[in-house]
Amino acid sequence: MASPDRSTRGVDLWFRSTVCLRRVDGAWRVAHEHTSTPVHMDGDFSAALDLRP
Repeated sequence: MASPDRSTRGVDLWFRSTVCLRRVDGAWRVAHEHTSTPVHMDGDFSAALDLRP
């Protein structure tokens, strides 16, 4: 069980989501799904978790 401090704290996170659909027998189905976070382009390519709007 999460501690009360962690469960009430907000989290900011930027991420991308791509969903590719395919029509099968007249119904749309999810054929592929991909999510990712932006990365720092300074050479280490670590996740850019500190972005702000």
